[in-house]
Order: sequence, then structure tokens, then C-alpha cells
Amino acid sequence: MSRTMFGRPLRGVAFDVAVSAAVVLFGVAAVANQPGGWAAAGVGVAMAVALLWRRTHPSAVAVVVAALALVQVIAGWGPLAFDIAVLIALYSVVKYGRRLRDGILAGAVAAVGVLLAAAQTPSGISWWGVGLWYALVTGAVWLVALNVRTRRLYVLSLEERATTLEREREAESRAAVAEERTRIARELHDVVAHSMAVMIVQADGARFMLDRDPEQARTAVKVVASSTWSTPTSRPSFPTSGASWPRSTPPRG
Repeated sequence: MSRTMFGRPLRGVAFDVAVSAAVVLFGVAAVANQPGGWAAAGVGVAMAVALLWRRTHPSAVAVVVAALALVQVIAGWGPLAFDIAVLIALYSVVKYGRRLRDGILAGAVAAVGVLLAAAQTPSGISWWGVGLWYALVTGAVWLVALNVRTRRLYVLSLEERATTLEREREAESRAAVAEERTRIARELHDVVAHSMAVMIVQADGARFMLDRDPEQARTAVKVVASSTWSTPTSRPSFPTSGASWPRSTPPRG
């Protein structure tokens, strides 16, 4: 039995909460040593809260996280530990976004962010070396998300195709049953029509021969009676178990 919370699987909700809690931990743990102190930690907590909706509203979450990262850049704090939220938001918008265009746009924004982060990173290495490292990590996250998105859409297409085939099989089965019923009804109609034609001819013959040849008329009436009892729609139904047979008999000529 699957459990849900807020219309989503409980397992997914628990995972997203754990991810957000990890980002909060990154933002608060180094508050004493990181630039910006508690203000920077507040930005990290805001990013973590936004990540709670990364599956249902990935594009909006990416916009919020990017705006908070811009605040961080303007404040001159440089890259901090909770900036992993930027990579998580990028991954989410590529994987869960309705259109791949949103993921491409997020990748372009992330590329600009890589350059800004490299320029503000205090390091003995040249800024382009740091930028190359950031670019490799960001590009790897984007490509992994694209691969997962492609696989997810492929599985969804297979499920949809299987559902469509199942509906087509059911429709074909219903059509076959309807065609068989129509054939049986047509054959039954032909049998009844033939019997009625025989009965009409014999009855007319008996009416004309009643005074001239009573014996021949009696024979015609017997044919009418036998035709009536041989017609499928005039056959008496057989009694079920425990019921008694009716004592009526076919009329004699």
C-alpha cells in the first residue's frame, strides 16, 4: 500500500526533506567561520526551504535559488558550502522541468554563475583554473540530469504505449463479440423467416383445400404445427433442476 503526503509519495517527500536538511546543516555549521555569518546562513536556509518544491515546481525553485545566489555574489561572500543547493536546483529543473528549454536556460545561468564564483574564490590557483573546475562539476550535474530525464521519459512512453495497446485489444475484443452476436442474430432471423414462409404457404394451402380435400388440409395443418415447434423462438424452455415439466403437449392436427 503506497503512502502519500501532500499528494506525493511519502518516500520522495522524505528524501526532499533530507536534502533540504543537509543544505541547512551546511549553511549553519560554518556560520562562525564563513563570510557573512548568520546573514549568509539565512540565505542558505532560504535555498533549502525552496528545494522542498524542487519536484513539483522545478523552474520556480531554480529562479528562487538563482536570485539568492545573486544576493550572495553581490554581498561578496564568495562560494560557500550551502551553494550545493544551486547544483541541486539545476539538476531538478533539467530532470523534472516540463520543457527541456528550461533546463538549457538554467544551464546558461549556471555558466554565468560559474564565472562569478570563480572570480570571487580566494585561492592561490588562477581564476580560470577554479572556473574550469566549477564548470566541470556543473556540466557533469547537467549531463547526469539530462540522462535521467531521457530515461524517465522513455519509461513513461513505454507505459503509455502499453496502456494504448491494452485499450486497443479490449476494443477489438468487444468488436469481435458484437460481430458474432450480429451473425447469430442474422442466422436466427433467416431460420425464423424460412419457417414463417413455410407456415404461411401451408396455411393458405390448408384453407383452400379444407372443403375439397380434408385429408390434404389436415396434412398441411400438421406441417404448420411441426414448423411452429421447430422454430427456435417457439421452443419451450427446459425446466430447471427441481421444476416439473408442463403437461401441455403440442397440438395435434
